[in-house]
Amino acid sequence: MIRAIFKRYKFHPRRWLLGLISYSRFIGYIRPALGGGKGVDYRIWRKLFLNAWEPRELSFPVGKRILAISPHSDDEAIGAGGLLWAHRDVADIHIVLVTDGAAYGAVQREGQTPQEARAALVEERKNELRKTADALRARSLSFLDLPDRGIVIDDDSVAKLRKLLDEINPDVVLLPWFLDNHPDHRSVNRLFARACANRNPLVLGYEIWAVLDPNAYLDITDQLDAKIALIENYATQIGEVDYMTFARGLAWVRGYQLIQKHGRKAAEAFVALPAEDYRELVDEVL
Repeated sequence: MIRAIFKRYKFHPRRWLLGLISYSRFIGYIRPALGGGKGVDYRIWRKLFLNAWEPRELSFPVGKRILAISPHSDDEAIGAGGLLWAHRDVADIHIVLVTDGAAYGAVQREGQTPQEARAALVEERKNELRKTADALRARSLSFLDLPDRGIVIDDDSVAKLRKLLDEINPDVVLLPWFLDNHPDHRSVNRLFARACANRNPLVLGYEIWAVLDPNAYLDITDQLDAKIALIENYATQIGEVDYMTFARGLAWVRGYQLIQKHGRKAAEAFVALPAEDYRELVDEVL
C-alpha cells in the first residue's frame, strides 16, 4: 500500500532524506566550495527547484496562444519542435525570429561577392523558417532582424519585441533557457525580460547548447519523427552539425530520465516558470 502511494505521487523518502543529509541548504546539490562553482549558480538552482522535487508532466494543451521566440532559425525546432507539433491543431502558434542569421551557415552559389553571399544566407534562413512555420500552421511569423552574434538590448529592440507581445498576448512563451550556452540565447532572455514587463505568461525555457535540470517535461514520443522533419528544413545549418541525431538522442535520454515507463519513450525538458519569476532569475544571473 505504501509502495503504491510512493509510486503514484513519484515520491521516495530515501531521495528526500539523502537530499537533506547531503546538504540541506541546497536540497541535495553539492556544496559550492566542493564543486568549485559560483555561489550564485547554486542559488539559482535552489530557487528553480525548491518546490520541484520531481519534474512534472505538462498538461496538454499547455496554452491557447503559444509564442516561440527563436534566436536563430532552427532553435524552435531543436528545442521545442515536439511541443509545437503537438499543438499545431489545438493552439494558435506564433513564431518570432530575433536575429538576421547572417553569421553562420552556407548557401552554395558561385560567383557571389561576400555581400551577396551574406544577403543570400539571410534570405535562405528565413525561407527555411517559413517552411517550418507552414508545417506548424503558425498564425504569424515575425522577424526582428537583429544582428546575429551581436544582439543589442536597447530601447528599440525592446520596443520591437514588446509590440509583438502586445499584439499576440501569449499565454505561453517558448525560448532557450536563460543559462543555455550561447551568447545570443542569453541575450534573447535579457531582451524578453525587459519586453515582457507587466505580462505574466507561462515561460518554458528549452535546452539546446546546455542541458538543464528540468522541472517540467512533455512526452513527445508520437511527435519525435515530425520534430526531426522540422529540423531537416534547415539545410544551411545541418550541413555543419548533425542536429537531427542530437535532438533524437536527447529526446530518448529525456524520455528515459523523466517518463520512466517501460518501452521507448521520448520527451522534451523545460524550465517552466511564470514570467514574473523567470524575469527575476534572468535579472539575477544575466
